[in-house]
Amino acid sequence: MSSVAYAPRGLLPPPCDSRHQTPLPDPARPKRKTLARRAGLSTRHLSRVFNDQTGTTPAAYVESVRLEAAKALLEAGETVTAAARRAGLGTDESLRRTFLRHLGVPPSAYRARFRTTGAPQG
Repeated sequence: MSSVAYAPRGLLPPPCDSRHQTPLPDPARPKRKTLARRAGLSTRHLSRVFNDQTGTTPAAYVESVRLEAAKALLEAGETVTAAARRAGLGTDESLRRTFLRHLGVPPSAYRARFRTTGAPQG
């Protein structure tokens, strides 16, 4: 089970179009000002409400959504470069830093773990 807290519906776009798994324009990178305007709140109040409702900041939420998307892509066999791009993290280096910060392993090691677990044992 994921520990990702969910944002109030309509505040954040999904990182990918689920039908095509292609990045949306400017995936999951809304500006706080834009989000606040959509919610009818000031940016400061949006941050407070978001934190009260989800237990995390908007930026931390976006990063967790991207991380979960990248993990799923790597588990499905995507390359590190493709996973970084499609999850909205942009570059291999951004993906590497995010993986190390949250999981303690680089994405290449994470991906390798899933490449080897599908092989028959014995």
